Amino acid sequence: MALLDAEIIALNADGGPSPLDRRRIRRADQRVMREAAALGELLTEAPRVWKAVA
Repeated sequence: MALLDAEIIALNADGGPSPLDRRRIRRADQRVMREAAALGELLTEAPRVWKAVA
């Protein structure tokens, strides 16, 4: 959500995005990438195998 908010603010800025807007977008994008990498690590772990108990 922070990335989307930063992009909306930059798009609505008069005269284009300011250096602060660009920095805000860059930081929000980095947070998204860190979360995506963490999720990717979780998905690449060995899957759990459940054994049926008779």
